[in-house]
Amino acid sequence: MKKLLSILLALVMGVCCATTAFAQEVNAEIPQAPSPRYTGIASYYANLDSDGNDLILTGGITPISGYTVKLTIDMQERNGYSGTWYTVDTYTDTGTDREICTIYETYKGKSGNSYRGYCTFQAFDSSGNVVDEKHHYTAIMFL
Repeated sequence: MKKLLSILLALVMGVCCATTAFAQEVNAEIPQAPSPRYTGIASYYANLDSDGNDLILTGGITPISGYTVKLTIDMQERNGYSGTWYTVDTYTDTGTDREICTIYETYKGKSGNSYRGYCTFQAFDSSGNVVDEKHHYTAIMFL
């Protein structure tokens, strides 16, 4: 009986573990690089952090060659009664032709309040027309 069970178990394991390999032709073509997401913006970032009651607001934007960029960050505070956000300070920087523009500012917050950054990233062509505009909120900090 044990011998029969061993053979049966070996057969079941053999069937369950059997694998089949299928080959598929590999396309030797090199895929095309994806097109840029933006016309005039190479990269951008924004962040809000805190150190005690000091809120540290950082942001940056890098233009693609031939474009001008502008970064505007509004420090916003939430009204505890109405829940609406209002701007308490605004920071701006610009950069041209691969010049990175950055913002690094510290804002003194009040305990018990919530804060966030509202960022506007813009790129302009040589005629001054807006070619890209991206809006972004940072994380909310509660002090």
